[in-house]
Amino acid sequence: MRRNVSRLSIVLIALSALAACASDPQAGISFDPLERFPAEALWRWDDTANVLPEDPRLAPMQLDSVLRDAVSAELTAHGYREAGSNQSDYLVSYELRLTTRVRPETSISVASLSLLIREAATRRRVWLAFLQTEIDVSRSDAERRKRVREVVARMLRDFPPQHGGG
Repeated sequence: MRRNVSRLSIVLIALSALAACASDPQAGISFDPLERFPAEALWRWDDTANVLPEDPRLAPMQLDSVLRDAVSAELTAHGYREAGSNQSDYLVSYELRLTTRVRPETSISVASLSLLIREAATRRRVWLAFLQTEIDVSRSDAERRKRVREVVARMLRDFPPQHGGG
């Protein structure tokens, strides 16, 4: 029952974020309130779960390395270190989707980014952050990297969640 309620809440939050589209990023988080996130932990990439759009025009943008660098920097800033081996507390993955919305006078490119953190031992989802924003494909590489860092920082701003009462 709790699992169904958790899934439903994730779906509702994701749908509400996807329903709104503005130049200011629309963001949200969901996490397992029963998970006790430590102040420091080890994590590693769950490479098989990472998803990038299959568009050859995006290859020069090196989105995988840009996302990895931004996520790694933010998690490190929050006390979570990347594990060099399979010994980790958490698995981290991302999913990036790009869509084009056609409006009467223009078309808008929209990026939807999700970051998922799973408990390594059980692969149970414990944290989900998502953000949707309009994108400007004409940005320079430096501007794009800066924007991705800002977006990822916003997504992980409150990670790990603090639990009241110890």
